[in-house]
Amino acid sequence: MTEQQTAMAENSAAGILEITPAGSKRRVHVKTPQKGTYRDIRDFETDWSEQLLCRLAELKGDWFVDSYQRFEHPNYLQKHIDTVVDLYGVRFDGPILDFGCGFGASSYCMIKRGATQILASDLEKSNTDFASLFFAQRGMSQLIEIRNGDIVPSLEPDSFAVIWLQAVMEHLLPDERRSYLKRFWSALRPGGVLVVTETPNRVWPIEGHTTGGTWWIPWFRPERVFERMRKAPRYSSYSDDQFYRSGIIGSSYDEILDCLGRPSDCTQVALQTGGYLRYMYAHAVRRSPARAAAIQTASAAEPIVRKVFHKPVTAFMPFLNHLVFRKSNV
Repeated sequence: MTEQQTAMAENSAAGILEITPAGSKRRVHVKTPQKGTYRDIRDFETDWSEQLLCRLAELKGDWFVDSYQRFEHPNYLQKHIDTVVDLYGVRFDGPILDFGCGFGASSYCMIKRGATQILASDLEKSNTDFASLFFAQRGMSQLIEIRNGDIVPSLEPDSFAVIWLQAVMEHLLPDERRSYLKRFWSALRPGGVLVVTETPNRVWPIEGHTTGGTWWIPWFRPERVFERMRKAPRYSSYSDDQFYRSGIIGSSYDEILDCLGRPSDCTQVALQTGGYLRYMYAHAVRRSPARAAAIQTASAAEPIVRKVFHKPVTAFMPFLNHLVFRKSNV
């Protein structure tokens, strides 16, 4: 990052952040209203450099807090990595593709669980520029290679032990969903896993990713969704591709399997693993006797759901989370 870029980031961030020294760390006060899951965390200490904080504030604006917590809050992105490692036994002991890595938070969380060979890619150059700066400043550049652009055409067969799709499926165009997933499956080593998580579920009746909670949209055909959304001034000029890129058209468990081609060498790990709901509740931030009773009841039905519908319980929840598909080691 040049001195001019650093100065621009600091100037842009000045209206958002107030940063003061706190021993070896920095105390951050966020001055502007924020959006997202962790918008109410407005004061915190961090070992991030002032340059890195300002760069993220310039990049994300009123999503700064939410974006920072993606890296550092244990119950945000880290819980997705931890669930896949601890519940499903996935190990980061080989080459990993973090496709659609955004600004690097998912890769960082994987490094905290032992990953040492990550190829992280994203279409947005501003994201990959920040990721490059972040990992350089954290002394982790040797653990990760960051690429900007569409790397799918260059993927070689049997290259990766893990391919990670975090909040990716919903942003792919229909042709990309069909072609990319087949390429990902080919790029997996025998015994490797494809992980899909944080993708809005079209089985669920509420669209909460792009519109913030609109009923029935997931159940409509995409053409009807686009026609309906264009009636709002905000979306009036959107093309079909822009709607897909916005994430308004989620996915489903069946679509993922169909896009993979339902390969005969695929083991649906989440379908074969019990105790998902109990595990998630045990690691939840909010717990209560009422919630515990509800989870106990739902957990009793979990094996029935798997047997009757041949799908894991997450296939019926608002988001498709922690779906693990293992390539047979044959």
